Amino acid sequence: MKNKSLVGFLSLLLTCSCAEKKKKEIVNSDKGTVTVSETDHISASGKIFKLSESHPKGESLSNLKIETKGFETEFNVTLSDIDPIKKVFFADLDENGFEELYVTTQAAGSGAYSSIYGFASNGDKSVSGIYAPQISEADMAEEGLFAGFMGKDDFLMQNNVLMRQFYQFKEGDTANKPTGDKVTIAYTLNAGEASWNLQAKPTFLAEGTLVKNCLGAFLATEKGNLQICNKEIEAISAFLDGALLNITYVDVPACIIKEEAICGMAFPTTGTIKAVIL
Repeated sequence: MKNKSLVGFLSLLLTCSCAEKKKKEIVNSDKGTVTVSETDHISASGKIFKLSESHPKGESLSNLKIETKGFETEFNVTLSDIDPIKKVFFADLDENGFEELYVTTQAAGSGAYSSIYGFASNGDKSVSGIYAPQISEADMAEEGLFAGFMGKDDFLMQNNVLMRQFYQFKEGDTANKPTGDKVTIAYTLNAGEASWNLQAKPTFLAEGTLVKNCLGAFLATEKGNLQICNKEIEAISAFLDGALLNITYVDVPACIIKEEAICGMAFPTTGTIKAVIL
């Protein structure tokens, strides 16, 4: 059996964007000299996203300018007074063959709240912003998806799944020391009528036996067989058929299959999932 830490590292490495960082100084008559950090992030298809971050009001706030190169219709947007950038990465969450760019930020205060900004490639012809819903009071209610949330969260990409993790705060916890359970929220990318949208979804834990056959990979559990739909098969290839697995997963409507397998067997399933954590 392969080392699971190595598999996780490789999975994260594959989602990182290669970037060359440059710095230049721009003289502003009101604010003096402002340093701008510039990075070029190149997608798998060779499209370039140029990110320019500056801090004209201090290091706790950023202005972010995003420009593209290589699209039929270029994209240019400036986000003002946002939290400083923490991570930048590409992903193809909807598995349509065209990567999105994601930028995560983190507030400088004690809550260290994170935010995410996404930009989707429309067939590598143009770029559209991705709507990421804000966490509401209802979300943070006792039975809500973000119950116990008070910041100190982080966005991660693993096994081609975008997830957000945080520890729940309990009554009496200090701002820096949550003592509750660790929560993992997964996000799916959906095409709306005129925009792209991220949807937050709960994750679940299942234990079962890995089954591999000509139809794909499955987790055989007491409640039935779950088909594992991860595009990145490296997430599963480290484990042998018959291995006992504990999987944190998110439900998906169906597996996206690019090529139908030539297979004469039938294998009943009770659901389709994406493995978030193995």
